[in-house]
Amino acid sequence: MTNGQKIMRVELAKGLQPNTVSSAYCSAPEKPYNISVKIKPFVDDRVLANISWAYNSTCAISTFNVTGKNPAGKMITESIKKKHVALYWQDRCYPLPFAVRAVSSIGVDGDTSEKYIVFHEAPNTPMDVHLLRLGQTTWSVSWNDSSQCQNYSGYHYTVAVYDKENQWVKEQNTTERSTTLENLDWCLEYWVRVRAIGSAGRSNESTALKLQESSAPNMLTDIQLSRLAHTKWMVSWNDSSECQNYSGYHYTVAVYDTENQLVNEQNTTDQSMILEDLDWCLEYWVRVRAIGPAGWSNESTALKLQDTVAPKTPTNLRIYKAKESQNWLLFWDDSSECQAHPDYHYILSIYNLYYQRVLQKNVNGKYVTLEDFYVCAGFWIRLRSIASWGQSKDSLAVRLSDFAAPRPPTNFRMDGNAGSHAWFLSWDDRSECQTYPGYHYLVSIFDRHDQRALQKRVRTKYVMLDDFYVCADFRVRIRSVGSGEQSIESPAVRLSEFSGKQPEPPYNVMIQLQVLKRMVTVYWTQNCARSFTVAFYVGTLVTRMESTYRNTMTFGNLPRNQSLHVGITAISEYGMSDEAPSSLFYITPS
Repeated sequence: MTNGQKIMRVELAKGLQPNTVSSAYCSAPEKPYNISVKIKPFVDDRVLANISWAYNSTCAISTFNVTGKNPAGKMITESIKKKHVALYWQDRCYPLPFAVRAVSSIGVDGDTSEKYIVFHEAPNTPMDVHLLRLGQTTWSVSWNDSSQCQNYSGYHYTVAVYDKENQWVKEQNTTERSTTLENLDWCLEYWVRVRAIGSAGRSNESTALKLQESSAPNMLTDIQLSRLAHTKWMVSWNDSSECQNYSGYHYTVAVYDTENQLVNEQNTTDQSMILEDLDWCLEYWVRVRAIGPAGWSNESTALKLQDTVAPKTPTNLRIYKAKESQNWLLFWDDSSECQAHPDYHYILSIYNLYYQRVLQKNVNGKYVTLEDFYVCAGFWIRLRSIASWGQSKDSLAVRLSDFAAPRPPTNFRMDGNAGSHAWFLSWDDRSECQTYPGYHYLVSIFDRHDQRALQKRVRTKYVMLDDFYVCADFRVRIRSVGSGEQSIESPAVRLSEFSGKQPEPPYNVMIQLQVLKRMVTVYWTQNCARSFTVAFYVGTLVTRMESTYRNTMTFGNLPRNQSLHVGITAISEYGMSDEAPSSLFYITPS
């Protein structure tokens, strides 16, 4: 027999002899037992199998038949008389199936169980397992194998699929180093392991490799907050992820404080949730995460959740001066929520006239004492409400001097100026800050039609007026002005009420003589009279008497070569003045 036929060669071992018990006591041979095999490799790829067995029977044994089957399926039988045999085998990848039977004069023992001699080790664990997605529910799995005897006809692989609980889902066999997995639930998480199976046994399963059709959920978007009640909010969101209908798919809504510490966390399968019983004066931040079979999404962008709005700006600032000191008490109103919260307070800022901040302080109540502030210096005050969840805008700037606005002048007095036709109108002022550099008065004089005839700006508490204003029907109103504020106007006062006596005689009497025409024109000044009587004298004799409302009069057809003059008398509601004479004049023919 040739090597190509892979023939078994049997060499009988020396020593043991078959039993020689008389066949008279033998009904049938017993089966050989304790069959053992020892393998010894050779350098030329051949292997040696030493097979031995035990036998105990009352039958006289003539031989033992050792039968085998070559790779082509041909039976080979060898007969030996010893209890061991050496088999030489040239294909270590092909297992040697054999059987040992006892043969006596009566016959052959019953069938022994067929045994195999395997000349190589079990397969190695497949390695370099790779996964490639071919379609929505189809994957390709491939691997490498460094085992011997992969070309043996029975050599194959099993690809097993497990769920995330390590429970077997499916298994398929292949003789290739790759296979295709189909019809897996694409929303579930699977794990794949590969095992090699050969004539020498099976390998360990490969390291489990995660196989999943769907990716982890997307980060949630369009987070919306809606206040339903005083401490009740609704949070809603959108989700573009796959596998939202998977039974285990859900969301976690986490609430954090301002220090990013977790306050509350709730689960829901809906895309909205109600949050209740949160401290409505605290600031919270909400983040939402989707959790699915393939993992979980990143948390959504934090969205501020707060039951209260930012504090409101303080209003209605009021200030009161402490008696006999430069201290002031400043009060204000605040309609904000959560004023009782521990960190709720106010910032008071005081600025000078150049808007430079000279003081800033925190205040816990709705009032503050301002010490040693001179109200007339024009300081400006601003207030702001502050809380952990926000702050208000600055209040309107209020000038400290606004709380000491000037008062209108009172107690008007009129005094004449000796030697002139002028009057001093004076008054009293009980306002503060009269020494402030910009403090002054606006004196406005109106005629009987309430049309303003004069306005003067004075720093003193008096003003000089000529007779025109005092004697005619004029009215005066005065306003105090200081540090940008001004008083209301004083009540109107009639200046004529201060005269109360007969008018002064006219003054500044002048004449304009036209000798050739024998005419004379007389002019005078008197602002308080309502009319005038003009007498024309020739010598000491009055030859003419005229009345006028004007401050001038003309006389004609004057006598020649006579001593002439004119006398003017002012008439008012209080009587008549003394007569004011003109200078003497003459009409002399040329």
